[in-house]
Amino acid sequence: MSKDKSNVKELTSNNSDVINQSLKIINENIRKEKERGKSAELRANTLIGFSGAGAVAVLALSKILLDNNQVNLKVLLYFLYFSALMLIWKSIWYAIKSTRTVQMNRLTPNLIYEIQPKDKISALKHEIKWKFWEYNQMKQPHTEKLFWLNRAQRNLTSSIFFILLIGTVSIVGKLNFPSWPWWAFMLEYIAGSVSIIFCFVCDSILDRLGIWYFNPT
Repeated sequence: MSKDKSNVKELTSNNSDVINQSLKIINENIRKEKERGKSAELRANTLIGFSGAGAVAVLALSKILLDNNQVNLKVLLYFLYFSALMLIWKSIWYAIKSTRTVQMNRLTPNLIYEIQPKDKISALKHEIKWKFWEYNQMKQPHTEKLFWLNRAQRNLTSSIFFILLIGTVSIVGKLNFPSWPWWAFMLEYIAGSVSIIFCFVCDSILDRLGIWYFNPT
């Protein structure tokens, strides 16, 4: 167990009631933090599964696009398809990134030997101090894990939105309009370009604006 004492504060009270209450508080926070980590792992596995299902849906759309060569708005459909595919890949990547193993320092039974020469109050204060240290060791990796999970969920939801757009645009493209105005083709390229740009910059922009953003606190 590697412990950096510079980040651990000493407890000042010698009141037994205060010490016991402090021990209850830190034990409860450690319990909640462990549950937070388990919940993050479950979410990660669930998101990977849903992302895989989304990937199958996007691949199925490729056959639809190839079989409908006469559909209007063909260029926009390809733009949207590429965007949905990219978002699915990003979702899978972020979900996998959240599952990576992080080496965390933890308390070991050696703490038992450290409290042997101490009286009851001093031993409890020593225990609380290092449990607080352990809590801080767990919190940062779990917060980082949830950050990547939030991005994975955001990209997966966005990919579903693009899949729905593909279905909507393909239906509109099959309608028999007398003729498409010249500016319709320009809008088609503009809308397609916006969809591609969104895939590249959505995470950084939404994080910066605080929209659909994971707040670690």
